[in-house]
Amino acid sequence: MEIDFMLKNITDVPLDKVRLLDYRFVNAKKAIIKFINKVDRERVLAGFRKTAGMDTKDASCYGGWEDSLIAGHCLGHYFTACAQVIASGDDEDKVIESNLNYIIEELKKCQDVIGTGFLSAASIQDANNIELQFDIEEGKATGKTWVPWYAFHKVLQGMIDVYTLAGNETALHIACKMGDWTYNRVSRWDDAIRKKILSSEYGGMNESLYNLYNITKNENYFKAAENFDDPELYENIASGTIVLNRIHANTTIPKFLGAVGRADACRNVKGKLTKTEMAYINYATAFWNRVSEEQTYITGGISDMEHFREKDKLDWSRTQCNCEGCCAYNMMKLSKKLYCITGEKKYVDYYEKALRNAVLGSINYNEGTTTYFSPMGTGYYKHFGAAEPENNSFWCCTGTGMENYTKLNGGIYYVDGTNVYINQYVASELIIPELDIRIQLRCDVSMHSIGKLWIERGISKKLSGISAVTDLESDVNVFLRIPDWADKYKLKKFYNGNKRVCGTVSKNPDKSSPKIKKSVDGYYRISNIHKGSFMFRIEYKMSLNASVLEGDIPAVGFMYGPTVLCAKLGKERMNELIEAGIDVKAPAWKVVGNEAVYSEVSYGESRRVILDSEFLKLEKGIKPEDVVKNPKCILKKLDGDELAFQLIGADTSEHFNEEIIFVPYNEIIDERYGIYWYFIGDK
Repeated sequence: MEIDFMLKNITDVPLDKVRLLDYRFVNAKKAIIKFINKVDRERVLAGFRKTAGMDTKDASCYGGWEDSLIAGHCLGHYFTACAQVIASGDDEDKVIESNLNYIIEELKKCQDVIGTGFLSAASIQDANNIELQFDIEEGKATGKTWVPWYAFHKVLQGMIDVYTLAGNETALHIACKMGDWTYNRVSRWDDAIRKKILSSEYGGMNESLYNLYNITKNENYFKAAENFDDPELYENIASGTIVLNRIHANTTIPKFLGAVGRADACRNVKGKLTKTEMAYINYATAFWNRVSEEQTYITGGISDMEHFREKDKLDWSRTQCNCEGCCAYNMMKLSKKLYCITGEKKYVDYYEKALRNAVLGSINYNEGTTTYFSPMGTGYYKHFGAAEPENNSFWCCTGTGMENYTKLNGGIYYVDGTNVYINQYVASELIIPELDIRIQLRCDVSMHSIGKLWIERGISKKLSGISAVTDLESDVNVFLRIPDWADKYKLKKFYNGNKRVCGTVSKNPDKSSPKIKKSVDGYYRISNIHKGSFMFRIEYKMSLNASVLEGDIPAVGFMYGPTVLCAKLGKERMNELIEAGIDVKAPAWKVVGNEAVYSEVSYGESRRVILDSEFLKLEKGIKPEDVVKNPKCILKKLDGDELAFQLIGADTSEHFNEEIIFVPYNEIIDERYGIYWYFIGDK
């Protein structure tokens, strides 16, 4: 199979080189760190010590999923989140680093006592066989089991991240021992066992083992990873041979992450890609295209009741159980990997949609807690986990949530040699001493149509003990992504009457000042950046756009720039919950205006309920198609410091006593909301 693009070598800028300035991102990160700081290190270790037959020091495991057959899964994400805080150089990193280092040393003791490299916190059914769940998965024993490889993967990747991000050598030692144990076990698999394992949810075992191979060059880890590759599935899904409908989303996305991880590892270690790796990249891009085009809601969120749904019929699966947090987390990881390999803008376009809406829309800024589901059904609300760890259920989405918000300063800037890419419009500052460059982006694309960009070269003398790799006369290119949501987008050099360029006076500004050129790949390129400080004005018309889910009557949602809007629907019958999985709950009542209905939940099934109040009757002269073409006919932007729109052009008096106001979805925490609506014309 031939790849149809030139392979790139783009990398995400390290976390410590970026400082967040956007209050939304700063507050989200602080909130999740607040939760992380409440986690007791002895309780983190309790399950691991129990598995190893060691003294738990009177500490008990946390509850929920951390006191179950997959205990340790959320703690694996916790390890990664702590490492990301340390790598960012945040103020809280010293306490977190101290706790993390202690935990890592104690985990090594647990692993040493067991003696095989195995490491797990999962509930033990047989003290004489702590690997029983894995035997059951292979069909060699009977008993209870719950995706043991999934939980094992989270701990393994956590150890890898603690090494790569926080520099802890002991964590790498633990990871290698876990890799050795895995290699020894999977080497005994026959085809039947391997097929059985591939049908289960095993997280990103292949990705993590390829990561470990990338670090150590140990071929055993590569061979172990291959056992978790699923080329038949890759081919069938990518080619459309099998439909995505009813396939478990968060089981499938990590498999393609592993496919791309294999290509990364081979390119880095072996310096080349075989036909297999090139095919895997193509499979991953085809899969990503299908998911982004067929399975994604307006927020960038994915899934209903954890599963993909029928193509072009997502309106039929708008319930209280949409958009499992882990799905967006993994799709964003896949998007980043594919962008770094291909350089195609569509991947960071999706990343922006998911980041600003699915991610920022699933955290309680006040308590540092996250959602499992984010309903797309109109009239539901977001249910968050408990603020105190001792009461938290430690869902998978609690774990990916801890990761999401501790890496918010990542994914904004990327580099490729002397090329710097600005891909997210998040107010922030970037310093790359090696390129002798400082970049500061000031913008608020939720509210304002003008941003400012500062670029400064010649900063190495100001930074103690650091020398620039590049000569100031060499050209560093800065690429600024042109977002799809912006109308009449312009990037201008800023001059005052004296031809002063952002504080740097030039006798011949046309020769020595930066040059701007719009490129065909969706970026503005700024070149000729030499010593000095330069300022640019970014102009973009913030437009109101509609997004449609096709059906008998199209369901319409709205975005202002990259921000999803939703109607505020009050707080009636809040916190009346229904079971929606193991220790997972969802809203029991759907309330829209003066109508309410108790809505059942069934695992793996979509149970959509639609009320008459969701159909908005348009005033005379306005047609449903007008709403899609020109949303201004139905929404009026209100004056003030907060982003808000009033619903106009529709008669809502039959079901609503108050005006309907639309606000950013990512700001809704403790209220019912409605993103999608049906519009019917006046007859």
